[in-house]
Amino acid sequence: MDLAYAYAVPPVRSGTPLSAIIRHALCGAAEAVAARDLRWPAVLAQLQMLRAAGRRSVRIVDAACGDGALLLPALGRARALGFVAIEARGVDGDAAALARARRAAGQ
Repeated sequence: MDLAYAYAVPPVRSGTPLSAIIRHALCGAAEAVAARDLRWPAVLAQLQMLRAAGRRSVRIVDAACGDGALLLPALGRARALGFVAIEARGVDGDAAALARARRAAGQ
């Protein structure tokens, strides 16, 4: 039951695909985890500043990304801010962590 509460599905318009609803709910939960990372405020501020300056594309690179706990929420926030071209790359020496990040990203 804890999982159901952590990933509560938000209300959506009729006709929205279930996959989009689930993806939206999971991105919100991932961002809540990222918010506890001390780097998150700087990442968020940079994305907001770029968007406010009129940028429509962004490239996000996360060295030592691990399982993508910061990179994936940054990608979700970039989408929410209205970036239309987003490239996100994570680099890590831990192959298992990268595999988890790829699964979480849906690749």
